[in-house]
Amino acid sequence: MLICGLAGRSKLVELEDKPTRRAKAPARTKGDSSRSHSVARTTGIAKKETPAPDVDVLRKDAAASRKEMLAMRKEFERETKKLRDQLRQTQDSMVAREAKLEEKEAVLTEFVDTQVTTAAAGILQQLEDHFSCPLCLDIMTSPTMLSAYSCGHTFCGLCLAKWSFSLLHDCGAWHESIHCPFCRAPVIHSNTHGRRPANSCPFLPNRTAANIVEDLVGKLHAIAKTATPVAESSSPAGKKRKRVKSEPKETQLPTSLADWADNGQKRKDWLSRNKVGNKEISYVSKSWATLTAPELLEIKERLKLLEA
Repeated sequence: MLICGLAGRSKLVELEDKPTRRAKAPARTKGDSSRSHSVARTTGIAKKETPAPDVDVLRKDAAASRKEMLAMRKEFERETKKLRDQLRQTQDSMVAREAKLEEKEAVLTEFVDTQVTTAAAGILQQLEDHFSCPLCLDIMTSPTMLSAYSCGHTFCGLCLAKWSFSLLHDCGAWHESIHCPFCRAPVIHSNTHGRRPANSCPFLPNRTAANIVEDLVGKLHAIAKTATPVAESSSPAGKKRKRVKSEPKETQLPTSLADWADNGQKRKDWLSRNKVGNKEISYVSKSWATLTAPELLEIKERLKLLEA
């Protein structure tokens, strides 16, 4: 029994010693020691390669950058001033040039105005001297003369028709001889109620005079169209309106010439009378051979209405 007890105790001691041996740390070898020293040296070198920044160096760099920026700013201001001076000189040059051009334009415009006014006045004078109707004393419209067997004086077609038909009797015939209203030369025409010879019509359109008058009136209108009087005052204070540069300068014409512009009263009257005169003379000339007494009286009444 003693032997059994000793054996059991020895086994118990062995079982208690096993966990103790497992818990012991493994022994460090020579290689492990050398590796740890190497890592330590490497870490020390890395720390030496990234030193702290030098404040003085940073200040010097900032001062250099600021100095460079100031120099660039001065250069920019110098270039800007140079460009401004050049722009001011260019503007002054353009203003001076524009003033010279305006001066030349004024001289040229004055010359053109004089020429235009002179030309228009000459045309109007020619119309008044050579193509005025002896009856109405205005510029002729639808120029018409009495028959070729008479004196050949020319009148406004409408004036001559009114004057001739004013002598027509209520029976539809002329009881008195017709004479030229200007020189009193007799007018030969057929005074019968029946069919008349076509060539016996006392009214003969003067084509030559009509072409000349229409041409001169057209020229006068063309001049007056682009040269109309400009009102000197358009403001309540009576100050002259400043003309905008984009507006075309208008030539100032006398009122007598401006009346022949598009909306001029003389031009309106001339066009209206010329149209009506051509219509009446054309109708009488073409229908003369077959006009009856009632038709002649109808023409007379129509012409009377035109006088009103």
